[in-house]
Amino acid sequence: MSKFYFLFIFLLFFTAGITSTAFGQNDITYIPGSSQKIEQVIGDMDFETQQQTHNLTKTRFNILDTDLGTPFDHNGKTYVLFGDIWSGNNDPIGYTTDTNPEDGVSLDFITDSISGNYKPTVVPGVDMGGFGVPCEGVSWNGNMYVYVTNSANGGSEKMTWSALAKSTDNGYSFTKLYQLPSSKFINVSVEKIKSNEFYPEPLNTDIQLMFGSGYYRNSNVYLAYQRADQIESNTRKYYAGMDATSRPVWSADVNDAVALFNQPVVGELSVVYNPYVKKWTMYYNNGKEEPYGVNARSAERAWGPWSDVFVVFNPNRDSARCNWIHKSYEYGVCDS
Repeated sequence: MSKFYFLFIFLLFFTAGITSTAFGQNDITYIPGSSQKIEQVIGDMDFETQQQTHNLTKTRFNILDTDLGTPFDHNGKTYVLFGDIWSGNNDPIGYTTDTNPEDGVSLDFITDSISGNYKPTVVPGVDMGGFGVPCEGVSWNGNMYVYVTNSANGGSEKMTWSALAKSTDNGYSFTKLYQLPSSKFINVSVEKIKSNEFYPEPLNTDIQLMFGSGYYRNSNVYLAYQRADQIESNTRKYYAGMDATSRPVWSADVNDAVALFNQPVVGELSVVYNPYVKKWTMYYNNGKEEPYGVNARSAERAWGPWSDVFVVFNPNRDSARCNWIHKSYEYGVCDS
């Protein structure tokens, strides 16, 4: 099915329009108030409606609450990477064959064969405590590849580096392949495309674009690509700017990677090509400064130029806290 995205634990959609402004700049218009909640996908009780959820994840899998929700297609299913779980800093992997998210998503989870509860994601050599989470997944030649962030000191420190892990049994077990360059690629968002004249590869080669950010919510966004058939090799080409003919420059040295735009607030990010508006669209959480909330940008090419930032979701403006999402104890207690 087409890739779709979860925002916190809710499935949202937004409406966009195209204006006649210049190429690559400010040509996506978000319509305020058009994001709408479809359903709460985690837990047994919808916090807003006080009705049962149709997934009943607490009853069925012992999942009351969780963070994230990053989907990718693999072997005929859409897998969804979650984590952490508040009660134990564990990371469940869900999956679905539902092809119509507009009426909700029927979600199952990889389970422990003995208890029947969800099976936490374990990657040997990676600290999967607090802030150690799966942040992206891709499928290649029947194998599942998941990018996971590492947390130092048992989770007391935020994400310090990421690794690529491989599963040959559809997410039930993983082995660590290698560690990514930590300076600019800790949280990553990966999209599979075919190469064109802008990449130093044969035309129509399967490649994976990787958008990355560094230190948690204190980083700009960087870009790299890797041949899909070389995914198990810890090599990639980094976007290093434009040459005199306005073509992207690719370097094998991560130190040459340049920021796509200047806004060093990025932690988790999600980037996808939107065929309806024919643009790359990027989403990331900005909790440091204005514009506060889920920020978005668009571009015709992966390397830009990227548009000015606009906000598609503000938990305060959109009355989300205690209804759609948990409320931080910094602002008062209204849920459990």
